[in-house]
Amino acid sequence: MIPYIKKDPKHMLKMTVHLAEFSAMMSKYNESMRYALDGIRQAQELGNREAKARLFFCMGENNWRLSFKDKAYDYFNRTIELLRAQGDAGNDAALLLLWSRNELFNE
Repeated sequence: MIPYIKKDPKHMLKMTVHLAEFSAMMSKYNESMRYALDGIRQAQELGNREAKARLFFCMGENNWRLSFKDKAYDYFNRTIELLRAQGDAGNDAALLLLWSRNELFNE
């Protein structure tokens, strides 16, 4: 591991989120899940809800693509709960997107 990344936990978390998302885009779902789980641990330690929400969403997408729909719904719902808890007006668009997606999944 690059030494300066170890010394900067915020940067490490940022890179872990990117790795989880990029792995999912390349259809490497198991690898993405490993990064996401590690990232959630890091996000909890740093109190970073935004990163945690992105990683839960990534895990939901992975499960959806692997046809584990029930698990995907659980992760999408956890993402929505985290975004709501933040109470940031900037999250309204993300919440609307997730809600509409959830509604489509439930049909």
